[in-house]
Amino acid sequence: MESPRNQKPARDPALDIPEIQKRIGASRGFKLKRMQQTLERSRYLHFKNYGDLAPLLQPLSKPEILKALLPMGSRSMHQFVLEVLRRLINYLNSSCYLVDHTRFLVGQMYGRHDPVYAEILQKLTATYFGSEIPELIRGFRNTASHVTLPMVTAELSLDNVRFEIRLNLEAWRDAVQARDWNNLPHARKYFAEQTGNPAIYPLIQSYHSLDAQFFQWLDTRQQEIHGADLEVLKRLELELRDKYREAGISPDEILR
Repeated sequence: MESPRNQKPARDPALDIPEIQKRIGASRGFKLKRMQQTLERSRYLHFKNYGDLAPLLQPLSKPEILKALLPMGSRSMHQFVLEVLRRLINYLNSSCYLVDHTRFLVGQMYGRHDPVYAEILQKLTATYFGSEIPELIRGFRNTASHVTLPMVTAELSLDNVRFEIRLNLEAWRDAVQARDWNNLPHARKYFAEQTGNPAIYPLIQSYHSLDAQFFQWLDTRQQEIHGADLEVLKRLELELRDKYREAGISPDEILR
């Protein structure tokens, strides 16, 4: 029997923690989780901008509602329209940023030659580049960034005594023609069908719906593709928690 003097001390469980952390960091499930967390921040910015903008675009008929929406201390319609423009530009910029950031993160996650990358890119392209509403939003953003502020007007409807924010179609079309009118075939078709200045709120609503549909599809598809990877990550994270406990460390203080 080995004497206590010659017995080797028990291995410190804390020494195993770096190796488990390394395995977690190298796992495909962790890379997916990190991508989704990063993308969630971009989605939050864009959807928050929608929440700021939408109330100002809805048709208004009660003066007290308008008064509540006006910037603090404001008494003029001019300032109201400026506030609409501020929020609209934030929304337009975040909409294009979200599409670009999504494309970048998907490429970083999968690599340009991965079939999953090709599948997601095809869906993204069909959603944001293949129809009139996303093309209009992209056109608004490009015009606001490179030519002039979006041309909006508050139009009063006498039949039901309400007003709403509309796009000044003629002024916007003139501004776009000076730059890239030929690059907006779907938008040109949409404009040709209009008999007056189109309300901006339905356009933003439709684009917001496309956003929701695409990211719901992306979340579902990645869960289908990476179910096994996420299970591996879950087991590694449980192993890490257990090792922290063995080392006398509260995992809830570390793994937040």
